[in-house]
Amino acid sequence: MFLEQALTVTPDRSEAAELLERAAEAASATGRHETAERHLRAALDAQRAIGDRRAVARATAALGRALLSAYRTADALRVLEPAAAEFADLPDEPAVMALGGQLARACMFADDHRRAIDVSDRVLEAAERADLAAIVADTLVTKGTALAFDGRATEGLAVLLGGQSLAGTGSGSGRPSCAARSTGPASRPAGTRERHSRPHGTG
Repeated sequence: MFLEQALTVTPDRSEAAELLERAAEAASATGRHETAERHLRAALDAQRAIGDRRAVARATAALGRALLSAYRTADALRVLEPAAAEFADLPDEPAVMALGGQLARACMFADDHRRAIDVSDRVLEAAERADLAAIVADTLVTKGTALAFDGRATEGLAVLLGGQSLAGTGSGSGRPSCAARSTGPASRPAGTRERHSRPHGTG
């Protein structure tokens, strides 16, 4: 609520856009998904008007994450897929890596496990070289879950647990792992939970 109040007295457009992102994160964390989406779309509009591509990528990744938290996988894909193409020329930007991580997670939620693995691998290569442990951890969990649901349960479990362990160390930089807090069938949209069994050893 404080962040939303601050928006009314912040004249700087860039600062206001960042406040919108922070307000959206707080709203999403408390289940106010429509409010989070509204704030993030406003932040996106503001960052595009400013012309800050890195900030646009960051806000887009956050919007994709918020939509996935609301189990709106198709909507998340509609946001993330064109954005991944738009920012393909900035592969070394942390915000673009985070965006790719959310695209991988959306593919996994949509049961496109092979693509989730492929996208995860591209993100992991870039994030590991940049020493972005939080993004590496988040994406390892996504990849491990996708591997398990693609019939590679032992490998998937090892990758997933490695990601969770890395997330638990709190090392590196970047946003705290989202996938590491929401893995396995219990975290997946209802439409996908019925079609999969829990990866062996994750219960």
